[in-house]
Amino acid sequence: RLNDAVYGRLVAAREAGQLDGFSSLHSVLWSADLQTRNARAVAAAPDLSQRTLDALEAEGFRPQPFRPFVDGLSAPAAPLVFDDLLATPLADMVRHFRVTLTGDAERPDRVAVLTFLRGVTDGPALAAGLTDLPGAHYFDQREFLADTYGSFRERTLQLVLAGLLAVLLMVLLRYRRFGPTMAAFLPSVLAGGVTLGVLGLIGAEATLLNVVALLLVLSMGVDYGVFLAESCDDRTHL
Repeated sequence: RLNDAVYGRLVAAREAGQLDGFSSLHSVLWSADLQTRNARAVAAAPDLSQRTLDALEAEGFRPQPFRPFVDGLSAPAAPLVFDDLLATPLADMVRHFRVTLTGDAERPDRVAVLTFLRGVTDGPALAAGLTDLPGAHYFDQREFLADTYGSFRERTLQLVLAGLLAVLLMVLLRYRRFGPTMAAFLPSVLAGGVTLGVLGLIGAEATLLNVVALLLVLSMGVDYGVFLAESCDDRTHL
């Protein structure tokens, strides 16, 4: 029933220009509730069986081959369910519309029905149009990946800063003087800061790979800084 409602909202959204199109299980399978209501409406229609045969005959068809179908209008079968489609040639077409969400001890396994959208032009408006349907969720894969990527990048920068602080404390404990400590530590930090500054000036965004590479450069820079500080014969000049 929820998928039926989502289908109706998406049709309205498509007409409003919020998306170009979508692929829905509703095109192949309606809910059991909707099937039952339609079957009852068909069965309650007066003389529908005979009018159907008359219409087919008026179009040049022989009505006899359609007799089983017409007889079924007065005694509809049980609603079609998803598992029925899996036993038909339609199985490969509909299988990807339904996924199972693995649960746990507190929440049992659940079933989710997916609808695939194309050419979304107004994601916020589309999501707002589904908010009053409990259980319906709008998922923007591109936005999700961007947010996840941004979180990883921010967390990596935080870890880089924490690592630099730890390295600074280690170098300070080694030399116990400000001059040698800065000589070993500061050049690599300045180089990394200038690099990020240049990227900002030219409008280039620091990617996660940039941050990881920066960590490698900073580590090697401090290592060589320590090497040069250790190789200095007269530390009074530092």
